[in-house]
Amino acid sequence: MAATTRPIDDELHRNRRVMWSMLALILAVYGLAIGELAQRMRTRVRQQILNRDVEVLRAMVGAQFAEVANEVRAEVREPVDQWTVLLNASRARGVLATRLFETNGSCYATMPFDVSEGSLTPAEMARLMSSKPVTQFRPAVHRSEIFLTADETSGQEPALPLLEVTLPLQSKPGAEIVGIGQFILEGQSIAAEFADLDQSLITQAAVMFGLGGIILTAGVGWAFSRMQRKHRQLADRTRDLLRANEELARAARTAAVGSVTAHLIHGLKNPLSGLHQFVQGQSGSTERVENPLWQDAVDSTRRMQQMVAEVVRVLREEEQGVAYELSLAELSEILNQRMAGQFQPAGVFLKTDVSGDAQLDNRQANLVSLILGNLLQNALQASSRDSVVRLEMTGVHDQLTCRVIDQGPGLPDPVRQDLFVPCKSTREGGTGIGLAISKQLAAHLGAELRLENSSPEGTSFVLEIPLCQKVEKSPLDEPLVRP
Repeated sequence: MAATTRPIDDELHRNRRVMWSMLALILAVYGLAIGELAQRMRTRVRQQILNRDVEVLRAMVGAQFAEVANEVRAEVREPVDQWTVLLNASRARGVLATRLFETNGSCYATMPFDVSEGSLTPAEMARLMSSKPVTQFRPAVHRSEIFLTADETSGQEPALPLLEVTLPLQSKPGAEIVGIGQFILEGQSIAAEFADLDQSLITQAAVMFGLGGIILTAGVGWAFSRMQRKHRQLADRTRDLLRANEELARAARTAAVGSVTAHLIHGLKNPLSGLHQFVQGQSGSTERVENPLWQDAVDSTRRMQQMVAEVVRVLREEEQGVAYELSLAELSEILNQRMAGQFQPAGVFLKTDVSGDAQLDNRQANLVSLILGNLLQNALQASSRDSVVRLEMTGVHDQLTCRVIDQGPGLPDPVRQDLFVPCKSTREGGTGIGLAISKQLAAHLGAELRLENSSPEGTSFVLEIPLCQKVEKSPLDEPLVRP
């Protein structure tokens, strides 16, 4: 059974691993999407911060173009006039240095005088000549990279952030470009804004990922839990079907064995009677014989006759529809009388303990008697001389509990696995059908027969019978058997 249901359990574990893998993949994709969105927003906002300073400088340069043109009473075209425009505009807050480039990209002048001339790349020149400004934020710049007179130890000083803003010089938008001006501004304030921006974006991204992750985890977990629940229900139903198939197969085997047994009982009745008479005749007396071998033969044939007579009596009652009730004490007395002929010669004591005033109809009592008789027979065979077998019968709250306890050596582990499987017995001469038939008889009663305990100190079987449930159809109904 365990081997049959192992693929079902493996499938459930595999589904659980798939669920966690898919959830991790979804969260990873979601995290990458949030990261990409945050990066794009970071680039856009940073550019907006840089463009803010560009527009301020652009407005100042335009204003200075107008003032210088009024002073020289001519259009600003000469490099010296352009330099005046830049010098006036460089008075803006935060400007550290200024460069003036000609339209061919060569440096015309710098301020202060010790500022390096610098250069413009072809890409920057192309953008500037199309009237578009160029901005570059440099987060860490040493003074020696900007100023020619910086001492040799300046490279060891902390690097400072700088912003380079390069503008095409023209009197008004769309006018001719007469030169290129470059402003070098301190970047501390921009670096601080960038840091605040990054921290804000990280916080927002983390909150978004956390909330979204919780929602995704809850949603996916709920969906997978429902799917797992359906899988478990399907697995439970599959196990129930497998168990039912196994029980049906076992019932079919037991029923077949029961049918054969019924035919054997019917066929053995008359031969056993003749055999008993023959043994008694050979012993020379119908009373107790002196020869122990002949006495064993007489006792054995008598026991077999009693067993056959009991089964035939039950069959006759089932066929004739006889109905009556038995108390627990009466049922206990019947069992004591039936088993006394086997327990006394073996030197084993049978002790019974009855409590409760439950009543059983004869159909229930017959099946219970057969089950307990088989359990007592097994307990006797497992018991040594002078040991005790106990039969406990308790009727409480519409339930009868019967317990058979012996002091034998217990059952080996392999035997417990197939305890109620027919035709499997480890006892020499055993058929292995007694417990299997008892299990099926218990099922017809709506009862449960189970092994309660087995240890080197002894074995106990429990039979629990609901007294409110009547036996509608006896498993002993067999139309082919005639008593």
